[in-house]
Amino acid sequence: MTGGVIRGMFAAVLVAWGAVPRAEASGDWTLAVNGGVRAVLAGSISDAMLDLADREFSRFRTSYGAAPGSHLSWCGRDIAAPAGAVHLDRRVGDGWGWRVVLGANWFRSCSSIDMTGTGGETLKQYWDLLVVAVPVLGGFWMESETKRGFLLRANASAGWTILRGNLHADRKFTGTGGNSHCWTNNPLAASAPTAEVGGSIGYRILSWWEVYLEAGYLAVAPTALVFQGDADVNLDGRNDFWNGQEFTDQTGTPAPVDFSGPHLLLGFSFSL
Repeated sequence: MTGGVIRGMFAAVLVAWGAVPRAEASGDWTLAVNGGVRAVLAGSISDAMLDLADREFSRFRTSYGAAPGSHLSWCGRDIAAPAGAVHLDRRVGDGWGWRVVLGANWFRSCSSIDMTGTGGETLKQYWDLLVVAVPVLGGFWMESETKRGFLLRANASAGWTILRGNLHADRKFTGTGGNSHCWTNNPLAASAPTAEVGGSIGYRILSWWEVYLEAGYLAVAPTALVFQGDADVNLDGRNDFWNGQEFTDQTGTPAPVDFSGPHLLLGFSFSL
């Protein structure tokens, strides 16, 4: 019942695009690879990264003062992040079938301080968070061919996204009590339910090779990253987060990362 409704909706979209029934397929299986950009809503987690730097900025200033030129910087709020996917399509009927999708999306958020105390002490410290999201999806697709030979497709999928992150911190301090340089890596993880819809236009260069452009939207439930071990993120010798604790801002509020957003992908598909 549900599958029939979905196929009916896709068919209506293709008709609206001016498509006509596609010619006989060149193969029942198709492997596609694509890459491009996807919008990522990273405001909350980037604010938490800023809080890391802000706390250390205030602590250094309280202990040593802050000479002119001391500053704080950060990056990576809402960004267009690299994205890509591999999907395997199986033709079931005339112009429709099912697919499995393995995607990859990633983004970076960073913050840093460059401090000089009134007594000549210096501190250069930065934090770099890399987050990788891997959607694993399954769904349906429909296609048709225009009179000019362009292939029009619509697809819808649902599944789960696995998120993995690493928070790297690096600290260089010089002062009358001596110099120090230390760093650490702190793994994080999360997962979230996911849905995706999209449409593409393609053209078959050879009977078994096609190039296409796809636009769509990936909806991933916002989720906070969880530390996979005890973490000393400011490198003062004391743990700031514990194993299993969510990454939070300085108020203790969880900082979710949201990979939901539109995407634009260029891809190639190969008939098997």
